[in-house]
Amino acid sequence: MTPRIWRRSLAAAGLIAGLLAGPAAGWAQKPGDSPTPAPVAATARADADRILSQAGQGAASRYFSNVTRPGGPATLMHGRSGLICIFDAQPVRGQLMVYPASGGAAEGDDVSCNLMNSAGQGYLETLYATRYVDGDLQSHFQGAVAEIRARFGALEPWRPAMSDASSGDSPPSLTVRYQVMMDGQPTYTRLSMAQVGAWTVMLRFSAPIGEGEGADQAATRAFEEAVAQVVRGSAS
Repeated sequence: MTPRIWRRSLAAAGLIAGLLAGPAAGWAQKPGDSPTPAPVAATARADADRILSQAGQGAASRYFSNVTRPGGPATLMHGRSGLICIFDAQPVRGQLMVYPASGGAAEGDDVSCNLMNSAGQGYLETLYATRYVDGDLQSHFQGAVAEIRARFGALEPWRPAMSDASSGDSPPSLTVRYQVMMDGQPTYTRLSMAQVGAWTVMLRFSAPIGEGEGADQAATRAFEEAVAQVVRGSAS
């Protein structure tokens, strides 16, 4: 397994830590501000265009397309895998990443989107779609866990109130949940990974520990939706 695969996970974790610590510059709205509302559809499409143009100095437009629907949230789709990134939190917060070609993987075959999940306050989500040239689900998963351990040190398992439901029709997947200290604050964090044909789908999700149960449910929905999107993308 190529080490660079998991270094990108740490870069995303750094963004997540910054968002948990407080609003990023340019995203916060001052108390009392009342901006003149723009048409929702036009604003959402413009937000998606902005996120797309800021990624890889515009290079992301070769791999992602703006599929925002009228009246819907800002939405971008990765054409090769079918992964859909929905930026539905307000104000819109998010980032696309297209990782450089490395280890035999072509540019555009290793991407992610970082976003605020609208299901709760401080729910931070990163979705990855990667077409690896070697390794299997277990080895990639172990690499990701090792990077979480390298970042946070001691990992305290976090267990949901209800066990994960499984379906015989679902692609193979693995999940771990931990309580970690992030910027001095106890934090729920989760890693889920599935293999869909040639594509590996990964979710990283973090939230304040006091909202762990709600965050875990939101993470489950986000992961299941992402896997289903790539299943559909692989079939098309």
